[in-house]
Amino acid sequence: MAPRLQLEKAAWRWVDTVKPEDIRREHIELSYRVNLAACRRGTCRRNCKGNPNCLVGIGEQAWLGDIDENAFHNIDDPNSERPRQVWFHNLELRRSLYLWQSPRAQDHNIHLDYEPESICEHLQYLFALLQNSNRRYIDPSGLVKALGLDTGQQQDAQEFSKLFLSLLEDTLSKQKSTTLQNMIQRQFCGQFSYVTVCNQCGRASPLPSRFYELELNIQGHKNLAECITEFLKEEKLEGDNRYFCETCQNKQCATRRIKLHNLPRTLNLQLMRFVFDSAYSGHYIAHVKDARTSDWYKFNDEEIEKMEGKKLQLGIEEDIAETVKSQTRKPKCSKGYHCSRNAYMLVYKAQEEQDTEPTATNVDVPAILQRLVDQDNHKFEEWCAEMADMRKQSVDKGKAKHEEVKELYELLPVQEGQPYEFVPLEWLKRWLDDSTATKEIDNSQFLCSHGKLHPDKVGEAKRVSTVAAQTLYQRYGGGPWLDGSSLCRECVSQRCRVLRLKHQLNEDYREVSNLVKRTLSSEEGYWVGKSSLRSWRQLALEQLEEDEQQTMHGSGQTNGQAHTAAITRVGLTLQQ
Repeated sequence: MAPRLQLEKAAWRWVDTVKPEDIRREHIELSYRVNLAACRRGTCRRNCKGNPNCLVGIGEQAWLGDIDENAFHNIDDPNSERPRQVWFHNLELRRSLYLWQSPRAQDHNIHLDYEPESICEHLQYLFALLQNSNRRYIDPSGLVKALGLDTGQQQDAQEFSKLFLSLLEDTLSKQKSTTLQNMIQRQFCGQFSYVTVCNQCGRASPLPSRFYELELNIQGHKNLAECITEFLKEEKLEGDNRYFCETCQNKQCATRRIKLHNLPRTLNLQLMRFVFDSAYSGHYIAHVKDARTSDWYKFNDEEIEKMEGKKLQLGIEEDIAETVKSQTRKPKCSKGYHCSRNAYMLVYKAQEEQDTEPTATNVDVPAILQRLVDQDNHKFEEWCAEMADMRKQSVDKGKAKHEEVKELYELLPVQEGQPYEFVPLEWLKRWLDDSTATKEIDNSQFLCSHGKLHPDKVGEAKRVSTVAAQTLYQRYGGGPWLDGSSLCRECVSQRCRVLRLKHQLNEDYREVSNLVKRTLSSEEGYWVGKSSLRSWRQLALEQLEEDEQQTMHGSGQTNGQAHTAAITRVGLTLQQ
């Protein structure tokens, strides 16, 4: 379809040969473009606003053909919220934490009105939810609040791990049970010594120390074994760094190294990445091996994915930032190894002899915590039922709208000889946009001073069949109705007169321009100001357009009268 301006010019081309008093119905219909060919689907990339018969590209694409019912709502299937049974990876930690008893139990009947308050209480409840909740993921906001963390501030994973274990150790040390008192040390604490050996006398001076994690430098190393080798390598103490030997009683050259005595059951390795891509910072993804099933899972916020087959790749770049393309080649791994350029923390669990007892991999949730979990599950099931009902309502509403659109859209085009109505284009778009509420039809904005459809507004309306219009008005209401009798003869006549006068003004301008070039005798002609001679045509056009705008907004003055007044004012200027 031709551009809008071309269609508008074509609609009024007939005024060159037709006087206002000779206007017939066919000229009025040409002005309102009612006989333009309707566009077919696939021929227009977007709707032709200059063609009131173009009903393509107004939003109908989303409704025609088969539609997936998921398009009718933005509510996830509640059944997808069911959890994958991922047992918390450190069973002994969870088992020991369940033995912790709240001091509040001595003050009142904790079984009746218990709600988590302290850090340990929230951690117990969080573990119980992770174990037996019906939810796919758990909201840890209770524990975060108890810890006093600012969720708007980025937390370093390594620092948080250290502080959290220290806080947990301090809390558990106040318990009567020695098992609980020593649980953090037993699980996470290892021992090593800084051993310094004098080169002169050979005296070894060990300095014992405890550790909860080993900090490994990874720069220049290809694998973890090289990092650990560097961590344990011997250091030479020479020059200003010489060691004061107690035996020799003076400073001597010496060697110093770290000697590991025993490793904890859970070994934390902190990889010291001094250079870290800022695009990856602030977001951590955990890969955990289920102690019960030996399956690997990826934890990415609320997204939990079982990793098997080709998906069993730990710490790849895509896990950290799927939208960021790696600028370097992916590392090559030998069979049986995992490689990563972004791994930040590694946690290893000591292997123990196979235990056939079910208690080795099963941890029972205490009754008081299970009661809280049951309450949360009940709320969750109610929420699932509510979401399922809302989802069904949205789907039913969408299907009804789908049927309505398919039925009415086929009725919208006007067949030859059929009666028709004009409906706002924007209203049709909102009707086809299911995300907005459909209001009543409002044609008042299209009315001219004569109470009919203004010809300048036809580009903002669409011509539809009366059958379709009646259905739309019955369902959504509104008005006024604008049918074939609403084409305004008065407005078309005024526009015809204005366009003809503009054409005549151009003819007069050419004639005057030729006349002023003639050589006149001293006794004939008139004196006219140069500025008036140069600008009379522009002044007349501006006055004509100003009066035309006033007429468009309902003034009682006709366009013919406006033109006469404009010429009169210009004539007065010429005489001056």
